[in-house]
Amino acid sequence: MDAFRGLMGMSSEDLCGQLSKGRPTVRDLAPGQWLGVAQMLAPRVIDACEEMSEDAWADCAAAFSYVFSAAVESGDVDDQEVTTRRLYLTAALLQRVPPRSEIEILDADRAIDLFFAKVPVSDEFARRVSPEWRRLDIDTIRKLRRSKNLVKPALLISDSVGRSDIERRLATWREVLPFLP
Repeated sequence: MDAFRGLMGMSSEDLCGQLSKGRPTVRDLAPGQWLGVAQMLAPRVIDACEEMSEDAWADCAAAFSYVFSAAVESGDVDDQEVTTRRLYLTAALLQRVPPRSEIEILDADRAIDLFFAKVPVSDEFARRVSPEWRRLDIDTIRKLRRSKNLVKPALLISDSVGRSDIERRLATWREVLPFLP
């Protein structure tokens, strides 16, 4: 609990600096606290992103990578949840600052590649079955729902960067989104 309180009291810059160095260790926080760190860090970074220095961006990207990894390792969240959170973080940041390929959390291409690597069904499958999703088995409905959770931030990223190549890659998903459960 003391490690968690210590993190909560830090400035965003100090917090990112500590986390980017792998401190505290995964075992230093109690169950649920790594998710708490992620939930606390995201809005702080989003609010401060327009004034961040080069060094701060490097620390911030490393901090999020560590926090998300620690949240999975600690059992706070699964890989699907982390992917959704990563995509929403990138979407929120790209609504405020331009994309940058050298900073993981600002790299639109990397985010869209992550989406395609993690989405549980293909866009063509979703197009084919989503209009009648209520008649599907529960496992397929869950896959469609997880897909929807990833599609939304991917489309926000596409809208923020305004690149036709990304829009083309997501065109079928944009078309299918209203029909997903």
